[in-house]
Order: sequence, then structure tokens, then C-alpha cells
Amino acid sequence: MDDGFGGYMSPHLKSDGTPVCHEQVLCGTVASEQAFRFGGSEISPGNQTRLREFFERTEAVTFSIVAHDDTPAASARNAGVLQKQAASVASVARNAGARLSEVRAGDGEAMGDARQDPDGAVQGRRVEILCWR
Repeated sequence: MDDGFGGYMSPHLKSDGTPVCHEQVLCGTVASEQAFRFGGSEISPGNQTRLREFFERTEAVTFSIVAHDDTPAASARNAGVLQKQAASVASVARNAGARLSEVRAGDGEAMGDARQDPDGAVQGRRVEILCWR
């Protein structure tokens, strides 16, 4: 059964009748502090080139692009900026010929305990690229 949403499931069934699902893995992270000016969503030409090369060489059925901030409260406050950052990465992906299943602002979850560390909060501000294989 294929729900028709972005290639998450194939129309094929296993011998027991359950759908064949693709595996999702985190295959890339764009550090917001390096790729975007503070509060901005424009990607520098050098970072665009690196991203385009990434999308061209990464083998995936489709990609999900999710922008995160360092805390849920910050994500709610910066939802518009996060959506624009995700859309900027998605634009590079589309220009590289990548298929996208999802582009959205995330919920503010940080990497591990990064939000507890003043320097680690920067690690939470990122755009994740999830590969569906």
C-alpha cells in the first residue's frame, strides 16, 4: 500500500502482507551559524556549491529538510526564519535534481544535551537533511 506521500512507502508488500517501508537516516546537517547570517535565510555561494554537490552524490529516494533552533521556545518565536532556512536548503536540493518529501521548521530539539551548554546552543540551530532509502 502506498499512501502516495513523498515515497515513504512503496506499493510492494512483503510475503506477510505488510508494506515495504524505506529507511530514513540523518545524512547531513547544515550548521545555521555557518550557512546563514544571524536571523537570515540566504545561503552563501560557497555553501550552495557544497550543498549542491552533497545532493548530487547522495543516493536517496527522497529527502526531508527540517530546520531546528536551540530550544522549543526559540523555534516557536523564529518559526518564519526556520521555514525560510529550510526552504533555502530545499531550493538548492531541487536545483541539484533531488526529490523532496518534506520541508518544514522543526520543534526545537537540540543535539543531545547541547541546549544545556551556552556554547552548545549553537549546535541546536541547524537544518537537518534526512535521507529516505
